[in-house]
Amino acid sequence: MAKQGTLRQRLRDVTAEAMLEAAERAMVKKGYDKATMAQIAAEAGCATGTFYLYFKNKEELFEAIIARHGKVLFETARAGMETTDDPLEKVRRGAEGHLRYIHQHKPFFRLFLTAMPMRQRTLHAKLSPRVRQQHEDYSQLELEALRAAQKKGQVRRDLPVELLQQFMDAVGINIVEEFLFSNCKRSLDEQMEIIWGLITGGIGARSSHERS
Repeated sequence: MAKQGTLRQRLRDVTAEAMLEAAERAMVKKGYDKATMAQIAAEAGCATGTFYLYFKNKEELFEAIIARHGKVLFETARAGMETTDDPLEKVRRGAEGHLRYIHQHKPFFRLFLTAMPMRQRTLHAKLSPRVRQQHEDYSQLELEALRAAQKKGQVRRDLPVELLQQFMDAVGINIVEEFLFSNCKRSLDEQMEIIWGLITGGIGARSSHERS
């Protein structure tokens, strides 16, 4: 009986995953506001009623899509941080992990920023608890690296690390948004160089050339 229950859950998970992929395609094509549950169901090749067995409305469906990307995004950034013991390099590699994932999934992040502008003060409150927890876990890891960087004299010590992190987030969000919505021809490495240059200037970190 347990095996049957496990199989049923696995089939349900596979179906839900396929629905999320179809919903994301439909929302990217139509836009979040214009995409209807009927159009999303048509993209998935199923009845509209089937979607409502898994997601009660379009908002819940979109939150599940965000959570799906958020999980991998933060795992990618965390994995980058774990490849070095140097505190400041941890921060840089985490930022690079974010940018690389965003670069690989441009259509979704354009959709996300259009539907939920990052400049909104209420953005964090609108995200699902699952995504908020993922973000908070990563933020704590980044703060620990910044504190260690402060102790080593790698970044400025006259400001609390929380403020340095807020500055980093603001720079990253605004520049990434500019890259996503403009006809930016710069490579991923060039984009990262611009972002990291602005960040290091603000948090008082010396460039890699100066440290070597």
